[in-house]
Amino acid sequence: MSKAAVGFAKRKMHRAIKQSLYATAAFVLISTTVALFTEGFPLHSYWKPIGRPLICLWDVMLVVFVIFVGRAFNAWICVREMERIEE
Repeated sequence: MSKAAVGFAKRKMHRAIKQSLYATAAFVLISTTVALFTEGFPLHSYWKPIGRPLICLWDVMLVVFVIFVGRAFNAWICVREMERIEE
């Protein structure tokens, strides 16, 4: 395995980690926003017009979160194995 290939894989891994952090932040933001519309909170009266579409957005963000974190984990495993082969 060449050093250039390992360096390229590390750059890809760092980009995947950055994207997974953005996806995590967006997922947490949507989750806290949805929580504001649940029963017992002051915005519960707006559940039907605002809360239901937020649940759909939460579902989409859950899938995005899982995909991007999975990609970052996979990139980390790939770089780790490439470094083991290089030694």
